[in-house]
Amino acid sequence: MSAAAQVNTGLALAEVHAFSDNITGGVGYLAVIAGRWRAWPTVLACLFFGVAQALQFAAPAVGLHLPAPLLGTIPHVIALLAVSGLAGRSRAPSGLSVPFARTA
Repeated sequence: MSAAAQVNTGLALAEVHAFSDNITGGVGYLAVIAGRWRAWPTVLACLFFGVAQALQFAAPAVGLHLPAPLLGTIPHVIALLAVSGLAGRSRAPSGLSVPFARTA
């Protein structure tokens, strides 16, 4: 589980006091990809996805009256745009699939 997913899960558990499978919906992994596998860009991507998710709840409060189904799709559309290439080309680290062998 990525660090972003762990933070999202911790925040969700603090709020609802319950755990359900796939509670973050893979947003943390999308943030790692959008952050190009680097720490600070991933933090910024997490904040960006968090703002996008909060926008669906904050939009009606600031007077932006859109249909509820449209508001619910905002985070998904932003995630699709990020993964489809607007975040730039992202390659996983070459050692990601190599087992770690500790040497003496």
